[in-house]
Order: sequence, then structure tokens, then C-alpha cells
Amino acid sequence: MADYQVLGNYIVSEKMRETPVGLMHRGIVAPDGTFEKFVFINRFDSHLTGFQTFFKALDNQFRTVSKLSGAFIASVEAVEQVDGENMSILEFADGKFLDEAIRRSTEEGFPFSIDHVLLIASKTSAALAYCYDKGISYGFLSPSSIHLSFEGDVKLYDTLTAPFMPSLLNQNPELKAEFADYIHPDVWKNGKGGQVHDVFSIGAIIFKLLTGKSFLENGRLPADIKAKLDGAVLGSSSFGDDPIPDDVKAILQKSLDINGGYRNVQEFNEVLENLIFSGDYSPTTFNLAFFMHSLYREQSEQSAKLLDMEKSANYAGYFVSGGEGFGEAKKMSKGLLIGLIALVIIVVVAGGYFFMQKTKAEKQRQLAVQKATQEIAKQKELEKKKNEEIAKMKADMDAQMKKMMSELQAEADQKAKAILMKRVEAERKKQMEQIRKAEQEKKRIEMETKKKEALLKQQQAEKQQKKEAALAEKKRQEELKKKQEEEAKQKKLAEQKKRDEAKKALYGQVVGLSMVDVAPKVIFKENPKVSPSWHIRGTIMMSALIDENGNTTEVKVIRGLSSAGRNGKLAERRIVETVKKWKYTPGMKDGVAVKVWITIRITI
Repeated sequence: MADYQVLGNYIVSEKMRETPVGLMHRGIVAPDGTFEKFVFINRFDSHLTGFQTFFKALDNQFRTVSKLSGAFIASVEAVEQVDGENMSILEFADGKFLDEAIRRSTEEGFPFSIDHVLLIASKTSAALAYCYDKGISYGFLSPSSIHLSFEGDVKLYDTLTAPFMPSLLNQNPELKAEFADYIHPDVWKNGKGGQVHDVFSIGAIIFKLLTGKSFLENGRLPADIKAKLDGAVLGSSSFGDDPIPDDVKAILQKSLDINGGYRNVQEFNEVLENLIFSGDYSPTTFNLAFFMHSLYREQSEQSAKLLDMEKSANYAGYFVSGGEGFGEAKKMSKGLLIGLIALVIIVVVAGGYFFMQKTKAEKQRQLAVQKATQEIAKQKELEKKKNEEIAKMKADMDAQMKKMMSELQAEADQKAKAILMKRVEAERKKQMEQIRKAEQEKKRIEMETKKKEALLKQQQAEKQQKKEAALAEKKRQEELKKKQEEEAKQKKLAEQKKRDEAKKALYGQVVGLSMVDVAPKVIFKENPKVSPSWHIRGTIMMSALIDENGNTTEVKVIRGLSSAGRNGKLAERRIVETVKKWKYTPGMKDGVAVKVWITIRITI
């Protein structure tokens, strides 16, 4: 487990990341020593130029953002100053921030797919739209603001700090480099950003995730946005030359133009949602979760194990308050400390013992009548043991008190003695209270014993007449149960027969792609043989029928290459012939293989 420290009401655990303005740790909330929840603790660097003005603004901003509750918004729980530390407390999620995931993706050669990118952009824009709808501006978005959990969730952070970051970083220009690829130059110039700048930043993030390259050039806009997009290729391209799809490119073109593009985040989000639900893409939380687990592999499993360990740990020792004279108390002798520990152990054991006995007595009340006689005998024996245990506890307590007082006389200085005397007296009172409760418990057991003896006599008189009635009722219930089971069996067989007939009728039928449970997945494909000398460029869109055996039985050209002349038509035929050789896993509906029309795009 991590090295822990106490900071105010929080236990500071593992350092999660370093940011230009401070450190972020995982924190633990455990008010009574028992784990309650995890949080992110953002510890700011108070030495930054202009920091005090920045932190004062955060305190005012907190009153507003603490009320946010959007599905894709990370909650802000507190802004505090503790022991000279300036920090904010944020909602925790097990995963990675997007800037870290981008670095890892680049190092591993494991790029984001278009589906992943669209899901991240859609949820981020939805979160921003929610903020602006609540009257809260953002204006400073980068991958470090977006968190991806190992479960595929996307959440927007920095609602507390984003509006004030441009002003703070303008006063500390050496810290701007981390954000240079995503922040529009006008934000630095004006000292703040707005909705169009947030849309621009999402566009820059999309470009980075798709291509692995930065849209901005040394912090400056490219001379021609369209030319930049036309010349970009996908980082996930198998051959290294697949362009950005036209529909995605159109959205990027508009989002990266703050003068002629989208008017606000809501409009941008609606366009993204329409693209996602068009059917050409299938971004899902499951796919993003699979990507994150594949990208981080052992690290995600180790993180889960560490969190489970921290959830089950006891943190009471971290919140023990020394109070006045705490420093002196640390100087007590080893023997005196052992005495204190022994006393605490006695109290804990006695308390645990009586709690267990109370639980045992409660269960005894629920035992069947036929065991009442044995219980009464056990309770009488328990009374005897209680008397012996109480006497022993009193003797042990007196001996322990004498021992501790002897050590106090011999070893502790006057100040430490006063502190320990107070603690000893408190422990003595606690011990006496435990003894008092034990005596009360003993009396309760005695009374219950008498009640049980009287109850036993009454129950024995009623037992015989109830026995015959119970046997008759049992026989009737068994016959009823047998009849119900037979009826249920016949009903189940009829339903199964009906389902089997429905599946048999469904096999090999043509079913719409949106209606299948499992869509066809390609398992064999052959690249079309198109000669470079034909000088053919473009995208052919086809509709292919995948039969119940995974064969491509029909191919219809929806948008072809005939505009390229004779060579285009020849290329088109070659592509269709090649696609007919492709093999798929069949589409499945209710566990039955069916025929499904799918759309295939191939770019030459």
C-alpha cells in the first residue's frame, strides 16, 4: 500500500499525476477510521505568480460548481486551506486522464479508433453543454481536463479551475507548453475563453486522437484549415494512408473555425450525436473500456487490487489526536506504553466478548421449542461463568491500575504523568462501564431463564395437538407442490417447443442490421487489386448481404467510381469481385444465424 499522511480530514494516498499547477493524489475519506470513499486531492503550487488571486477566485467559483450534477461532470466536493496547503477535493474514478492515455497510446503504438474518439468527444461536449446551460462558463479545455475510467466512463474535470487558468498561465508563461496544442491563440490573448473556444479545443483533441499529430503549429493556427485536414491520415490506418472520413472531416472543418463554425457547444454536440446514431459508427462504453484495459493491461488490474486493499483497511490510527502535551507523551517509557496497550486490549476483548454473548443470547431466543431445556441448562452455566469473569475482570483491572501507577511514579515526568493520569482515569471509567453492562446482561439472562422455564411447560401442553395438525398440513402442501411442479413442467416444455419452432423459422431469414443481437464481423478479407497506373482515387460504398454461413452472397454498389471513367468502372468491378470473397461471422438474432445487409466502404 502507499505511504499515507493525514491532511485535514483526508488521508493522502498514492500520487496520481503532476500538473503544471500542482500535484494530484488519491485521497481517502474515513471519518471514524472506516473507509467511506475515495477522492482526488488536487494540491496547488502556491508559489506561482498570481496564485492568491487565483485561489480566491476558486473559493467563489466553488459555490456555483458544487451544485453541478451532470452525468459526465466530475463533482467538486471542497476547496480548502489546511496546514498551509491549498487544495481542492474532486470526485474519484479509477482510470487515467486523456493526456496520459495519449502518451501511452503513442508509446505502445496502439492508436484510438474513430469509435473511441467520437464517444469521448460526444460525452465531453455534452458535459460542456450542461455547464453552459447552468450558466457556468468553462473556456479552457485540454486532454488533462478529460478522465477515462477503466470501465469506459468519460468525465469532465476542471469545472472549478478552467475559467481562471488562462490568466494564471499568462502570469507563468513557462507552464503553457502542456496546453499549447489545444488552446486557441485568442484565449491567451484575451485571458479567457468561451463556447467557440471550447468547441475548437474538442476539434483539436479529435484531430490529435485520430492522427497522432497536433492541429496547431507551435501554438499558431495553420494557414489553411481545409488543406491541413485533407492532408491528414488516420493513425489507425493499416496501410498508413487512410484519410479522415469525409463526415468526420466536415465536423472538424467547422469546429476548428471559430468565426464561421458552430455557434455554441450545444449545436456541436447535436451534430456529433447525429453522426454517432447514423449507423456508420458504433461507439460504446464497453469498447472504450476494452481499449483502456488493453492499453494499460496489468496496471489496471494492479490498481483495482490496491483500491480493494485500501477499502478494507482500518485508518483509525491516522486520526488519533495528540492534543495538549502530545509531544511530551511520545517520550513515555516502553514499559508504560506496553501497560497502556495492554489496558486497551483488555477493554477491546471484554467489549467484544460481551457483544458476542449478546448476539448468542439473541439467537437462543429463536431456537425451536424442543431445544428449550438444553438452553436453560446452558444459560445457568453461563450465569456462573459470568460471575467468575466479572470477578476476574475487576481483579485484572485493579492489578493493571496498580502497575500503571507504579510506572508513572518511577518513570514519567510531571507533565507526562498528568496526561497519563487523565487517560488512565478515562480507561478506568470505560472499564467500569463495561463491567456494569456485563452485570446487567447477567441479570437479563437470569430473567430470560425463568421465562423460558415457564414457556416450556406451556408449550409442552400445546405441542401434541399441534403435531397432528402440522402433519396433515404438511401432507396437503406436498400434494399441492407436486401438482404445481407437474403443471410448471408441462408449461415449460410447451414454451420451449414454441421457442424452438420460432428459431427454426428464423434461421436464414434476412434481418435488418439494427435488429440483430450480434452483427457480422469480418474474419477473412482480401485487398482489391487496383493498378496504380489507373490513377483512381475515391471511396466506393457498397451494401453486402452476409448469409447465415458468413458468405458474402450479394454486393450492391451504392456509391461507385463510375465518374472516373472506364478505369473507374473496371476498378469498381474488381472491388466487388474481391468483396464477394470476404468471409464473416454470421449475424445472430435470438441465438440463430440470419442473413444481414451491411455497408462496406473502401477508399482507393
